[in-house]
Amino acid sequence: PELLSEFQNCIFDGKTLVQNCSTSSPNDAELIWLRNTLLSLLDVKKVLDFGCGIGLFVGLFEGFDYTGADLTPAMLETASQKNPNSNFVRAGGTTLPEPFEPGSFDLIFTRAVIQHNIEPVKSEIIRGFYNTLRPKGYYLAHEHDLLNKGGGDSGVAEYMRSFGFELIASNSPYGFLFRRD
Repeated sequence: PELLSEFQNCIFDGKTLVQNCSTSSPNDAELIWLRNTLLSLLDVKKVLDFGCGIGLFVGLFEGFDYTGADLTPAMLETASQKNPNSNFVRAGGTTLPEPFEPGSFDLIFTRAVIQHNIEPVKSEIIRGFYNTLRPKGYYLAHEHDLLNKGGGDSGVAEYMRSFGFELIASNSPYGFLFRRD
């Protein structure tokens, strides 16, 4: 799918969506790695795009049973308008797996979500991912600074292992594929 054609950076200023901000978007190589990684996982059907915002990555999941989740109603409203055939749900990381059943998804995806949280909230979100994924499910992350230590992948595998996730692939320094035990 043409992934970059609809990509518009945005933020939510508390009242309205602000388009074309200066935040960085994934480049073509990163998007290709994400899509190829998804397609290599033959046991993945149900995916959760956690922190989906306005649904920028719906196209990445073409052919999968997609659900987008975000905390911000305005983001979800925009996502639903832009992607009327996709499912969007209001959900927060510290309360996962609510509103889903434990083990509901084969894969959870985040793009620049975890990096904006600090401990203990970051740990609560990762534990929620563990509970929301089926056993041997996957967490696909595109995070510029997952550990808030200046970026890169130093220490990421060890950190995620402490929550029951094994690093099985990476596209250093931003792309990570983990499998739940």
